Amino acid sequence: MFLSLLKSKSVSTTKILIVSLFILLPINLLHSQKGGYTNKLSVAQGDTLTFYLSSEVPKFIISFFKFEKTPIWKADSDSVNGVVQNVPDSSYWYGANWNATLQFKIPLTWEPGVYRAQYPITPDTAGAIIFIVKEDSLGSYSKSLFVLSTNTWNAYNSFGGKSLYSFNSTNGKRSFKVSFQRPFERDLGIFGSPDYYRYGNKLINWAANNNILLEIASMYDLDVNPAFLSNYDIVFIAGHNEYWSRAERRQFQNFVNDGGKLITMSGNTSWWQVRFEDNGNTMVSYKDKNVDPLNGIEDSLVTVNWWASPVNDPANILFGADFREGGFVNSSNNFLPRSLGYGDYAAFNTHYWIFNGTGLKEGDEFGYDREIVGYEADGALFFYFNGVPTVLDTLNEPQDYRIFGVSPTRRALSASVPYGHATMGMFTNQNGGAVFNAATTNWVNGLYTDLSQNITPDTTVNRITKNVYEKFKENRLPPEIVSWSPFMTDNKMINVDPVVLNSRDVLVTPGNSKILTVGTVDPKNLAVHFSWELDGNPVGNNSSSYPFTNNESSAQYTKFTVKAFVYNSEDTSSISWNLFDSPVVVSSTPVTRVDPGGSYVYQVEAFNFTRDSLTFSLVNPTPNWLSIDAKTGLMTGTAPSTIQQVTAAVRVEDKSKNTDVQIYNINIITGINDENTMPNTFILFQNYPNPFNPSTTISFQLPSISFVTLKIYDVLGREVKTLLNKEMKAGSYRSIFNFNNLSSGIYFYRLSASGGTSDFIAVKKMVLLK
Repeated sequence: MFLSLLKSKSVSTTKILIVSLFILLPINLLHSQKGGYTNKLSVAQGDTLTFYLSSEVPKFIISFFKFEKTPIWKADSDSVNGVVQNVPDSSYWYGANWNATLQFKIPLTWEPGVYRAQYPITPDTAGAIIFIVKEDSLGSYSKSLFVLSTNTWNAYNSFGGKSLYSFNSTNGKRSFKVSFQRPFERDLGIFGSPDYYRYGNKLINWAANNNILLEIASMYDLDVNPAFLSNYDIVFIAGHNEYWSRAERRQFQNFVNDGGKLITMSGNTSWWQVRFEDNGNTMVSYKDKNVDPLNGIEDSLVTVNWWASPVNDPANILFGADFREGGFVNSSNNFLPRSLGYGDYAAFNTHYWIFNGTGLKEGDEFGYDREIVGYEADGALFFYFNGVPTVLDTLNEPQDYRIFGVSPTRRALSASVPYGHATMGMFTNQNGGAVFNAATTNWVNGLYTDLSQNITPDTTVNRITKNVYEKFKENRLPPEIVSWSPFMTDNKMINVDPVVLNSRDVLVTPGNSKILTVGTVDPKNLAVHFSWELDGNPVGNNSSSYPFTNNESSAQYTKFTVKAFVYNSEDTSSISWNLFDSPVVVSSTPVTRVDPGGSYVYQVEAFNFTRDSLTFSLVNPTPNWLSIDAKTGLMTGTAPSTIQQVTAAVRVEDKSKNTDVQIYNINIITGINDENTMPNTFILFQNYPNPFNPSTTISFQLPSISFVTLKIYDVLGREVKTLLNKEMKAGSYRSIFNFNNLSSGIYFYRLSASGGTSDFIAVKKMVLLK
């Protein structure tokens, strides 16, 4: 069967062959004598690549594919002889030392890229070898380079019995040295592959789908050629790029210092230092300075963590974040699992250009459906300054590292401070260099397309990545808006993590004024200019401030939008404020729905700038079947049995008698697919009362038929009670729950809803006081 599949070159056959790699692999092939490797991980066009294969099939061909949107067949070899080759003792250290099966000259017409050589291990089992074809003239095909995490592939490879880890090494004892001259064990069920399919292939897929040309390199290419990166403008790394040599690290640092743009989609990045021996065939990592023979002799080359003595060169110097302050999310140890809402980023500094086109506001979460944060993530030490996460480590942290995303993690090193954060961010230098750091291994999960599995890119992750790439390719960096006034701060909980949000919703009552200001820095010290708009109309002049005056004679419950533009000779940044003329503003959507005769539950949401408590009431016109809770704003009632639209007027008032009135249109209709169906978003409301004893009301909205689970967890993340676990139709719901059987304390209630076009998870805190 395998040989017949190999001979067909159709796209559909290629898909069948990929599936066969997953379903035909026997477990007992691990640590077997079968597999294959090449004399080099990367080879230039026109050079010869030697294949060393061990197979039960006496005669076979090798088929070559290039990874693009899907693997594309490129060529077949002549028939070769197969033989099962012996695995010598210590092959993990010294290499398999197999006899050559084929010498294959890379055609000059092959484009740079990642290739797969495919061959039979047994009559029913496919093997694969990943190799890189480099452009003969570096940088002539593309000025964008993707460096694969080849050192990390080798570190985890246990072929021959050992890796650099004890968990998959014989007798639980790891090796200090590992050879590239041996087959890779399987990953994701594919025999002979490193973790390329888990990470690297997803970036290749994204680039192909966006018509982005990439050249490809191994990590060792940078070690042996100290000028390799000078041929490129943009460099990508992705996935799990954990092991770096001194020469590789130095070259990346020089690349950024000299104006290069680095896009990092990796977590646990540059964690361990390695050295190479035997012309790059052997990788060394003692992971203990007391064992490494270079300790005290050549301290900068000692193979320990990059942050540790005697190396003392932490990754955050280059990347703005590292694994010490990050940690695990959604890992195999069940640290911060997705089932509790972890695995996404909360957005900050959303006025920056990287968020253009996303529609995100401060604190909005993104990437949850694709679990983009985890399984390992990197972070920076930071604190909230005026609601903006601001880096703290003045010794090792680039001080202009702007944090755009925050997500809680379980730290790997500190038991006394068990929780850290992943921090997506970016920094620049005055030579035009820039580093964007997604700071997580799983960022590429939000990028790739697999239509056979109905997988398309996460809209926000894709947009952010394209914004970064396009801006870097244009080599145009706008001024950064790093401070502004006025503003307010709000304390919130996101993913059971206390955060502070910066809000530019500002009160300016009739007859009063506010001076709006912005503070800027320019990445290249270019001259900076300013302009302002009020409700889309130009106002003001070339000044960093704008005096706004509310000329209304009385409060009209009006929102004014003021926008500041800051530009240099290359590009423009902007930031906006919402100015309200009343201290009280109703913010919830004015259109809702309920089934005829159904139970209507709707949470009226409002805020006030004085932070006073609010009082809610119904005023005319309002149907008599509606009522509203004066303290919480929860509107309830039993709808009439006839299809109609009614209106309800809600007044919200603070202690100073400042008010706002909102008219709500309530559609009494059937069928959740009606174009007027509401609600149109998932919402989990804060319980009321809170604190409570022993009962409280929990309300939520569903925009589509969903399977709903509502569970209670304690502060340690342990599930203590399941409240709902069933399919529910679209609508607004309110339920009263009794917690007599629970003790006093802080609890979290978590709503998950799956169905329709998207999934939803939200977590809120409540306090039980007995």
